Amino acid sequence: MKRQTFFLLAVLIFTCSSLSGRGTNWVYRPDMTIYFHDMDSLANPFLCDVDSAGNIWVLSSTSTSLNAHNALYKAEPGDTIFTLFEDYSSIADVHSARGLAAINEDVFVAFRSTTTDISFVYEYPEGNPAAKIEYKGIPGFGTYIYGISVTKDRYMYGGIIYQGPRIRLWDFSGASDPVGLYVSPETTERDPGGPTATGEDAIRDVAIQKDLDYNDSSSPVYTSRNSLPGGNQGGVTVWTGGVQSDPSGYAPQALEDADSFLKWTNYVPNGLFVDHEGILWATGTDSTRRWVKGFQVDGSWATQVDELPSATSGDIADAEGAPLNVPEDVAISPDKKFAYVIDLANKCCYVFTNGDINSVKDPVKAESFLLNPAYPNPFNASTQLSFHIPHASQVDLTLYSVEGKPVKTLYSGWAPAGAHTIRFDAPENMSSGLYLVELKSSFGRQVRKIALMK
Repeated sequence: MKRQTFFLLAVLIFTCSSLSGRGTNWVYRPDMTIYFHDMDSLANPFLCDVDSAGNIWVLSSTSTSLNAHNALYKAEPGDTIFTLFEDYSSIADVHSARGLAAINEDVFVAFRSTTTDISFVYEYPEGNPAAKIEYKGIPGFGTYIYGISVTKDRYMYGGIIYQGPRIRLWDFSGASDPVGLYVSPETTERDPGGPTATGEDAIRDVAIQKDLDYNDSSSPVYTSRNSLPGGNQGGVTVWTGGVQSDPSGYAPQALEDADSFLKWTNYVPNGLFVDHEGILWATGTDSTRRWVKGFQVDGSWATQVDELPSATSGDIADAEGAPLNVPEDVAISPDKKFAYVIDLANKCCYVFTNGDINSVKDPVKAESFLLNPAYPNPFNASTQLSFHIPHASQVDLTLYSVEGKPVKTLYSGWAPAGAHTIRFDAPENMSSGLYLVELKSSFGRQVRKIALMK
């Protein structure tokens, strides 16, 4: 009896010391919450990732709601409004956005095609929309891809349901022809939850540690799988034994933890992220959880060692935490000073800081992003609109009525750093009155009023 008591006490002391050593510095920052623009009312945050520059990328998807749109958004450190990076709603072959991954400053997005059982991938080198590369019709893309993550050597892990659910690899290193070819021989092992005939119970997110060597068969790959309604198949799986150039050896183990935190319900997607210390971060999406926890993984056993403060947590609520409702996914900045949690129900991204963070916005950058007053203003027939951006960026300059209805797109595209001038000639049928000019870029958003007087 004494031996059992001592063992339980030792476990309790270890757990408490682990939590206090890692989780005490995370602070919820409501002043830094990142919102979607009012005009982006159809944005449904689904998955997120952070690049090496600390930019947060968010994927909206019809996977969460048929009323949503498929689109990619970006915010730089310190931004409080997401910039619409690309809207896929006008691309006929996009059925739904399914995966998002950033490696260095390159961004990958995986889609389910409107063609049955086909997927394809877009890559944005260095986050540049003008340099977008499409990978389509390549062997290995002939199945739905769910969730993706890319190694530092540019091998992409994704979840599939074909002969699965299981993981598959694609080679974007440039060594294969064509680039993006799937890597064979692939693993025939299935997720421990077993197959599902309908595909509803599928791998939804994939996470790797971006700085690890995935030529090492001990480097873990994590996948997150939801359950069928009323089922018990959902949870987190760790895959080891294979390597990125030969995944045939990968074998899965279902993660276990003392409180069954990692046994998912049928919510989608229960996002995952692995930080540079190897801590596995998981989002408890359903209404009984509403938390984001960090776990140390040893084999198939996961021990909670960290947590982001949540005022609504179904485990231990923190009155000073974020009002998490449906936290879909999490991403941690490379320096582990910032944590980002996207919330589907509240349609925003909650920000947490670790340690003493006084300022995250580069003052030079902030001051050099400027939409100047129009000249002349008021104007009769034409006016000059000028703006300055400190670095190359996607730029959208749009004219709105004072009620917020779009009137005309004045400029939309990739713009180099520096000063830019746009001449606006008012059409003959444009009514006199006040209008709003909005400038959006990766540096934020600014609005100016102009007045047309005929």
